[in-house]
Amino acid sequence: MALVTDSSLGFLVAMVGRQAAAAFNATLASHGTHPRDYAVLRALGDRPGCSQREVADALGLPPSRIVGLLDGLQEAGAIEREPDPTDRRAHRVRLTDSGRGRLNSLQERADRLEAAIVADLAPAERDELQRLLGRVSAALAREGSDATRLW
Repeated sequence: MALVTDSSLGFLVAMVGRQAAAAFNATLASHGTHPRDYAVLRALGDRPGCSQREVADALGLPPSRIVGLLDGLQEAGAIEREPDPTDRRAHRVRLTDSGRGRLNSLQERADRLEAAIVADLAPAERDELQRLLGRVSAALAREGSDATRLW
C-alpha cells in the first residue's frame, strides 16, 4: 500500500505509526511474543531489581495490570520476583538469564526491523527524524495526550 503523500501531517504520522506497529507486532508474534511482554522485558532490562510498581509506572499501566503480565513472564522463566527487603508488601523484579537472552534476541529482531524501515534514509536523516518525532511526542505529552500506552 502506497502512502498518501499529500495528506495532513497528522494523518501521515498516524498511518506510518500504524504500519510500523503492525510490522513490529508481526515480528514479535513470529517469535511467540506480544509487544506488552517485550515492553516489560525492556523495562526490566533498563531497571534491574525495580519494584512491580516501578515497572507499571515506566509502562504507563495501572499496578493491577502489571501483575498478570509479570505472572506470565515468571511462568515462562523470563523473570524472577523476590520480596523487597524494605517493604514486605512489595516485590523486586529482575530478568533471569533466560529472560535476558530472550530480550537480546527480540532486540536484535527489532533492530533489524528498524533498519529495514529507515533503509531509504541517510544516517543524518534518520537522526533528524528521531529528533523531530521526539519533539512531536513531547508536545503531545504537554497537551495531555494519554496515548503513551502501546496496547
